[in-house]
Amino acid sequence: MVGCDRTEVVPCAYIRSKRRTAPREPDQHQIHSKLKNQGWSYVKGKLRCPPCEAKRKVTTMKVVGKTEAPREPTKRQRIGIFTMLAECYDIDAGRYQRGDTDETIADVLGVMPGWVAKIRDADFGPDGGNANMEALSAAFEQSRSAFRDLLTELEAAGDEVKRIETQMKAQKDRLDSATASLNAIRKAVGPRVMKLAGG
Repeated sequence: MVGCDRTEVVPCAYIRSKRRTAPREPDQHQIHSKLKNQGWSYVKGKLRCPPCEAKRKVTTMKVVGKTEAPREPTKRQRIGIFTMLAECYDIDAGRYQRGDTDETIADVLGVMPGWVAKIRDADFGPDGGNANMEALSAAFEQSRSAFRDLLTELEAAGDEVKRIETQMKAQKDRLDSATASLNAIRKAVGPRVMKLAGG
Protein backbone atom coordinates (compact mmCIF):
# COMPACT_ATOMS: atom_id res chain seq x y z
CA MET A 1 0.00 0.00 0.00
CA VAL A 2 1.26 3.52 -0.85
CA GLY A 3 0.11 7.14 -0.55
CA CYS A 4 -2.63 6.72 -3.19
CA ASP A 5 -3.81 3.50 -1.47
CA ARG A 6 -3.11 1.45 -4.57
CA THR A 7 -2.18 -2.17 -3.88
CA GLU A 8 -0.33 -4.67 -6.03
CA VAL A 9 0.00 -8.44 -5.53
CA VAL A 10 3.48 -9.74 -6.38
CA PRO A 11 4.59 -13.37 -6.03
CA CYS A 12 7.85 -13.64 -4.12
CA ALA A 13 10.08 -15.95 -2.12
CA TYR A 14 9.95 -16.10 1.66
CA ILE A 15 13.10 -15.87 3.74
CA ARG A 16 13.84 -16.98 7.26
CA SER A 17 13.76 -14.25 9.90
CA LYS A 18 16.83 -13.51 11.98
CA ARG A 19 14.93 -14.95 14.91
CA ARG A 20 14.59 -18.66 14.29
CA THR A 21 11.28 -18.89 16.10
CA ALA A 22 9.68 -16.14 13.99
CA PRO A 23 7.77 -17.10 10.83
CA ARG A 24 9.32 -16.62 7.40
CA GLU A 25 8.99 -13.15 5.91
CA PRO A 26 8.46 -12.00 2.29
CA ASP A 27 11.70 -11.13 0.46
CA GLN A 28 11.34 -7.33 0.30
CA HIS A 29 14.29 -6.94 -2.08
CA GLN A 30 12.66 -9.29 -4.60
CA ILE A 31 9.30 -7.51 -4.23
CA HIS A 32 10.87 -4.08 -4.84
CA SER A 33 12.78 -5.42 -7.85
CA LYS A 34 9.63 -6.87 -9.45
CA LEU A 35 7.63 -3.70 -8.80
CA LYS A 36 10.44 -1.58 -10.27
CA ASN A 37 10.20 -3.65 -13.47
CA GLN A 38 6.49 -2.77 -13.54
CA GLY A 39 7.20 0.98 -13.32
CA TRP A 40 7.01 1.42 -9.54
CA SER A 41 9.65 3.37 -7.59
CA TYR A 42 10.99 3.15 -4.06
CA VAL A 43 11.76 6.67 -2.81
CA LYS A 44 12.58 7.60 0.79
CA GLY A 45 11.30 4.31 2.13
CA LYS A 46 7.98 4.52 0.27
CA LEU A 47 6.69 2.59 -2.73
CA ARG A 48 5.11 4.75 -5.40
CA CYS A 49 2.92 3.46 -8.24
CA PRO A 50 3.72 4.60 -11.83
CA PRO A 51 1.15 7.47 -11.91
CA CYS A 52 2.28 8.79 -8.50
CA GLU A 53 5.94 8.57 -9.53
CA ALA A 54 5.22 10.48 -12.75
CA LYS A 55 3.51 13.25 -10.73
CA ARG A 56 6.41 13.37 -8.27
CA LYS A 57 8.96 13.75 -11.07
CA VAL A 58 6.97 16.53 -12.73
CA THR A 59 6.65 18.38 -9.42
CA THR A 60 10.36 17.94 -8.66
CA MET A 61 11.35 19.19 -12.11
CA LYS A 62 9.15 22.29 -11.72
CA VAL A 63 10.64 23.11 -8.32
CA VAL A 64 14.21 22.68 -9.57
CA GLY A 65 13.49 24.75 -12.67
CA LYS A 66 12.11 27.66 -10.62
CA THR A 67 14.30 27.77 -7.55
CA GLU A 68 17.69 26.29 -8.47
CA ALA A 69 20.27 27.33 -11.02
CA PRO A 70 21.90 24.57 -13.09
CA ARG A 71 24.71 22.90 -11.20
CA GLU A 72 28.25 23.42 -12.39
CA PRO A 73 31.33 21.31 -11.59
CA THR A 74 33.69 22.55 -8.92
CA LYS A 75 37.21 23.57 -9.86
CA ARG A 76 38.53 20.26 -8.54
CA GLN A 77 35.93 18.29 -10.52
CA ARG A 78 36.70 20.27 -13.67
CA ILE A 79 40.42 19.51 -13.31
CA GLY A 80 39.63 15.82 -12.73
CA ILE A 81 37.48 15.68 -15.85
CA PHE A 82 40.12 17.48 -17.92
CA THR A 83 42.89 15.17 -16.66
CA MET A 84 40.94 12.02 -17.44
CA LEU A 85 39.94 13.31 -20.87
CA ALA A 86 43.61 13.96 -21.60
CA GLU A 87 44.30 10.29 -20.86
CA CYS A 88 41.27 8.77 -22.59
CA TYR A 89 40.52 10.99 -25.58
CA ASP A 90 42.43 10.74 -28.88
CA ILE A 91 42.47 14.31 -30.21
CA ASP A 92 43.97 13.31 -33.60
CA ALA A 93 41.31 10.66 -34.22
CA GLY A 94 38.51 12.79 -32.75
CA ARG A 95 37.21 9.98 -30.55
CA TYR A 96 37.73 8.16 -27.29
CA GLN A 97 40.34 5.44 -27.00
CA ARG A 98 39.35 1.85 -26.22
CA GLY A 99 35.79 1.65 -24.81
CA ASP A 100 35.62 4.96 -22.96
CA THR A 101 32.67 7.38 -23.27
CA ASP A 102 31.40 10.51 -21.50
CA GLU A 103 29.33 8.22 -19.29
CA THR A 104 32.23 5.94 -18.26
CA ILE A 105 34.39 8.92 -17.30
CA ALA A 106 31.52 10.51 -15.38
CA ASP A 107 30.92 7.23 -13.57
CA VAL A 108 34.59 6.91 -12.55
CA LEU A 109 34.79 10.50 -11.31
CA GLY A 110 31.30 10.57 -9.78
CA VAL A 111 30.24 13.60 -11.83
CA MET A 112 27.46 14.36 -14.29
CA PRO A 113 27.96 13.07 -17.87
CA GLY A 114 26.82 16.46 -19.18
CA TRP A 115 29.81 18.13 -17.52
CA VAL A 116 32.19 15.69 -19.20
CA ALA A 117 30.49 16.22 -22.56
CA LYS A 118 30.68 20.01 -22.22
CA ILE A 119 34.40 20.04 -21.38
CA ARG A 120 35.23 17.38 -23.96
CA ASP A 121 33.36 19.25 -26.69
CA ALA A 122 34.95 22.61 -25.83
CA ASP A 123 38.55 21.54 -25.24
CA PHE A 124 39.12 18.17 -26.93
CA GLY A 125 36.74 17.36 -29.76
CA PRO A 126 33.40 15.86 -30.81
CA ASP A 127 31.80 12.74 -29.44
CA GLY A 128 33.15 10.53 -32.18
CA GLY A 129 32.46 7.29 -30.34
CA ASN A 130 35.49 5.25 -29.28
CA ALA A 131 38.06 2.83 -30.65
CA ASN A 132 36.00 -0.22 -29.70
CA MET A 133 32.95 1.14 -31.50
CA GLU A 134 35.04 1.91 -34.58
CA ALA A 135 36.53 -1.60 -34.59
CA LEU A 136 33.08 -3.14 -34.14
CA SER A 137 31.68 -0.97 -36.94
CA ALA A 138 34.49 -2.04 -39.26
CA ALA A 139 33.94 -5.71 -38.37
CA PHE A 140 30.21 -5.28 -38.91
CA GLU A 141 30.71 -3.74 -42.36
CA GLN A 142 33.16 -6.50 -43.29
CA SER A 143 30.73 -9.21 -42.17
CA ARG A 144 27.84 -7.53 -43.99
CA SER A 145 29.88 -7.32 -47.20
CA ALA A 146 30.92 -10.98 -46.90
CA PHE A 147 27.30 -11.96 -46.26
CA ARG A 148 26.16 -10.13 -49.39
CA ASP A 149 28.86 -11.86 -51.46
CA LEU A 150 27.82 -15.25 -50.13
CA LEU A 151 24.17 -14.46 -50.83
CA THR A 152 25.06 -13.57 -54.43
CA GLU A 153 27.03 -16.83 -54.75
CA LEU A 154 24.11 -18.76 -53.27
CA GLU A 155 21.67 -17.23 -55.73
CA ALA A 156 24.04 -18.06 -58.63
CA ALA A 157 24.46 -21.59 -57.30
CA GLY A 158 20.67 -21.90 -57.05
CA ASP A 159 20.34 -20.96 -60.73
CA GLU A 160 23.02 -23.49 -61.63
CA VAL A 161 21.27 -26.20 -59.60
CA LYS A 162 17.99 -25.44 -61.39
CA ARG A 163 19.75 -25.70 -64.78
CA ILE A 164 21.30 -29.05 -63.83
CA GLU A 165 17.96 -30.34 -62.50
CA THR A 166 16.27 -29.37 -65.77
CA GLN A 167 18.93 -31.20 -67.80
CA MET A 168 18.73 -34.25 -65.54
CA LYS A 169 14.93 -34.39 -65.98
CA ALA A 170 15.29 -34.14 -69.76
CA GLN A 171 17.88 -36.95 -69.78
CA LYS A 172 15.71 -39.10 -67.49
CA ASP A 173 12.73 -38.61 -69.82
CA ARG A 174 14.89 -39.71 -72.78
CA LEU A 175 16.20 -42.69 -70.83
CA ASP A 176 12.67 -43.74 -69.81
CA SER A 177 11.50 -43.42 -73.41
CA ALA A 178 14.45 -45.44 -74.74
CA THR A 179 13.91 -48.12 -72.06
CA ALA A 180 10.22 -48.39 -72.97
CA SER A 181 11.07 -48.70 -76.69
CA LEU A 182 13.75 -51.33 -76.00
CA ASN A 183 11.35 -53.40 -73.89
CA ALA A 184 8.72 -53.21 -76.63
CA ILE A 185 11.26 -54.38 -79.23
CA ARG A 186 12.37 -57.25 -77.01
CA LYS A 187 8.80 -58.41 -76.58
CA ALA A 188 8.13 -58.25 -80.33
CA VAL A 189 11.42 -59.84 -81.39
CA GLY A 190 11.42 -62.61 -78.79
CA PRO A 191 8.64 -64.84 -80.27
CA ARG A 192 9.97 -64.43 -83.82
CA VAL A 193 13.43 -65.59 -82.80
CA MET A 194 11.89 -68.61 -81.09
CA LYS A 195 10.00 -69.54 -84.28
CA LEU A 196 13.10 -69.21 -86.41
CA ALA A 197 14.96 -71.42 -83.97
CA GLY A 198 12.28 -74.08 -84.39
CA GLY A 199 10.91 -73.65 -80.93
